[in-house]
Amino acid sequence: MKTITKKSLCFLIGLFILFSFYCYADETLTDQQEKSEEWFTKGYNADNLTLQVEYYTKAIELDPSFADAYYFRGRAYDNMDEHHNAVNDYIRATVFHSFWYFNFIHGITYTILDRYKKAIADCNKIIETNPEDVNAYYLRGITYTILDRDEEAIEDCNKIIETNPEDVNAYYLRGIIYANLGEYEEAVEDCSKTIEINPELAFAYYFRGYNYYNFGQYEKAIEDASKTIEIDPEFAFSYFLRGRSYDSLGEYRKTIIDDYSKTIEIYPEFSDAYYFRGRAYDNFGEHEKAIEDYSKTIEIYPEDADAHLARGIDYSLLQEFPTVACGDFYQAGVSFLKDNNITQALMCVDHIKKVDPSSPLIKKLMDKIYPWPKKKEKQYNYKIEAHFILLIWIIDTVLKVKSQTPL
Repeated sequence: MKTITKKSLCFLIGLFILFSFYCYADETLTDQQEKSEEWFTKGYNADNLTLQVEYYTKAIELDPSFADAYYFRGRAYDNMDEHHNAVNDYIRATVFHSFWYFNFIHGITYTILDRYKKAIADCNKIIETNPEDVNAYYLRGITYTILDRDEEAIEDCNKIIETNPEDVNAYYLRGIIYANLGEYEEAVEDCSKTIEINPELAFAYYFRGYNYYNFGQYEKAIEDASKTIEIDPEFAFSYFLRGRSYDSLGEYRKTIIDDYSKTIEIYPEFSDAYYFRGRAYDNFGEHEKAIEDYSKTIEIYPEDADAHLARGIDYSLLQEFPTVACGDFYQAGVSFLKDNNITQALMCVDHIKKVDPSSPLIKKLMDKIYPWPKKKEKQYNYKIEAHFILLIWIIDTVLKVKSQTPL
């Protein structure tokens, strides 16, 4: 099933885990100048990010060692996507105050910047100081996952579970890692443990259903997708998962179209939802509606080979637009070739031949599948040129000598 990419999934869900458990350390302000504290308070209460930066900057100007002001200005920069400025502020905050959460947020920012190794170093520093700090293990585990160091990520999850066997997010994160490794049954076990601890966590039901889908237990996938919808009716991917599961069971029912339509309603830019709704329409013989959905898929993702192929087949079935159908088959073939799928590309050639045996696109696509070897360029023979130049020089010299010799 097409879905969110591994790294995007881990990163987004990982941040959800981290921020759901994030809390501020208990801190008492030192004797700062009264005016500096006033500017800090203004910044803290400001809704506008630009104003926040401005007020925190004024607080720092009045008290250059005001760690909280650096930290919260760093957060404001993070929210403005100015991550380099955020990193600098977190570093200053760390210099003036050693509480773990400065290092922790500092680590998150480096993750956003793809500075994964630095994020791990920050976490290592925290763990050295406080080996029981689960938040550092979370961040390091997620970073390891992004770097494809999955075994180390699992070790970090195990450490959290060892510290707290009821830590719901540790099971959840470990389940994600197992899924990335293709170990879907282990992922299901961890999702089930997550649900046992927190039965109201919609993500856990969805993710368990996703894993059931991946090893062919479609009925269970449908149950979990339905439970996700019960808890969170606005979770788009749960409708998509349920629709795909019914599809995989071969149950062509109108509710499948409803599920894909609901996915589109919540997430209108999700191209796969249009594609699979188009397939559902095809199953009910509604080819015009299917063409509309395939066209929308292509609008969002122009290189979708399956959508071009499906639309081409529908156009050829309707026998109205043979040229357009051939164009779709050609585009599908080109996209298949980008994935090194020669078999599918050749199938697209066959489709073009059936619609229009004289189409120039047949040869054009075949040339892409089996490109003619380029003629070998004649290599320049510098040795011959050198001999030629030498010969010219000899002849020229001989002629000069002869011209100077009296008759």
